[in-house]
Amino acid sequence: NTIALATGIADEAARIGWPPIEAQALFRLGQLQQRTGAAAASAATFETAMQSAAEARDDILLLRAGAQRVFVLGYHLGRPAQALRLAMVLDSVLTRAGDDPAVRAELLGRVGAVLTYQGAYGEAEDYIARALPLYVRALGPDRPEVAMLHNNLAIVLEYEGRPDEAEVHYRQGLEIYDRTLGPQHPKTATLRSNLGESFRSLGSSAP
Repeated sequence: NTIALATGIADEAARIGWPPIEAQALFRLGQLQQRTGAAAASAATFETAMQSAAEARDDILLLRAGAQRVFVLGYHLGRPAQALRLAMVLDSVLTRAGDDPAVRAELLGRVGAVLTYQGAYGEAEDYIARALPLYVRALGPDRPEVAMLHNNLAIVLEYEGRPDEAEVHYRQGLEIYDRTLGPQHPKTATLRSNLGESFRSLGSSAP
């Protein structure tokens, strides 16, 4: 029902023909499609959102939709080469548009996820580690986006054989999720599970 409602809003915005509203509606629809597993539809919607944002001269929304498309293409659809080519274009647009730190962090984090999917763990670590302080500076330390990056960095560190460092980031992310989303939220539960798996792989248990 939520997808149907969002689709209806996007269709109505397109009928009106006002690019700023259409771009926002498409961006929200793409997010919902991604969260519900409709990856191919989400990638297409984010592409259309980018086009509408360009018509509206909204560089920030164009970049945010582009960063989401990078993630969907490279991680969910298994097309990392295409995703990274898009990221290079977005990097240039972001520099020209003033290099907003929150958007830069979002793009770096999404590229880091794609690189993790590729198995390029050293590069992934660099991208995610660069994104973390930017998000903290732009949004503050107690934000779900910051927790997500701690989780993603911990995963990379585990792949690199550095479980002690991974534990630090799992715990930091879990503390943020507990404070901001609550202990019962699915994202909190996932991160707690990741921490538990990390301890089980070391032959110990999380306190």
